[in-house]
Order: sequence, then structure tokens, then C-alpha cells
Amino acid sequence: HAIASGIMGYYIGYAKFSGTNTIFKGFIIAVLIHGFYDFFLFTETWLAVLVLPLLVAGWIMLRRLMKNALALDRMSGRS
Repeated sequence: HAIASGIMGYYIGYAKFSGTNTIFKGFIIAVLIHGFYDFFLFTETWLAVLVLPLLVAGWIMLRRLMKNALALDRMSGRS
């Protein structure tokens, strides 16, 4: 939940401050990550192991988005 909502939050914030419409992109990414997470866990087969790489990939993506958000904030003079 935290990774999906963090990614969605980045794109909502980016849309607000940049004037672009990136909310749908963030929504799709968050839904896909959370959907695959649930799918892998609820299959109750060997696919459940795929949750770990998904979480790692989601965390890496979220971390990059957070770094980008901080850099954009510094460049704009808001921080």
C-alpha cells in the first residue's frame, strides 16, 4: 500500500506543480503494482515468491521519484 500510494502521490504532486496531467499515469502504475502484488499473493502457488522482486522494484522506483521530487523542489526555490 505504501509503495503504490507513494507513487500515486508523486504524480498527483507533479501534476499540481507542473501543470501537466500526469495523474492518470500515476494511477495506472499504482494499480498495476498493487494488482500484481495481490495477484501473486492470492494465487497461493509458487508465484507468491514474485512478490519480493515486485516490492524491491517498486521501492527502487519510489525512491527515484522521491529524489526527483526533492530535486525539482530545490530547483523551483520552494525549499
